[in-house]
Amino acid sequence: MPTAGKRLFIALMPDEAVRVQLHAAARDLAIRTNPQRKRMIAPENYHLTLQFLGDGISAEQEAAVRQALVQRGHEVHAQVGCSGYRID
Repeated sequence: MPTAGKRLFIALMPDEAVRVQLHAAARDLAIRTNPQRKRMIAPENYHLTLQFLGDGISAEQEAAVRQALVQRGHEVHAQVGCSGYRID
């Protein structure tokens, strides 16, 4: 039976130095665009989602995905060349 609210996705997790830089940039952007903003995402939660697998994932599904990633997984290095934002 799926667990309510549990989400599963595959993501790249930046190292601490990158998270610190991203947080500084996000804070600066928030100050410029929305000075009243009180809450920001904690840097330890920063990630780049590669594939969203769904909500309400069962423990068996999660275990199968984890096993597949371990069997095929290897370290990935990526470089982001530019950044931007959109306000709709």
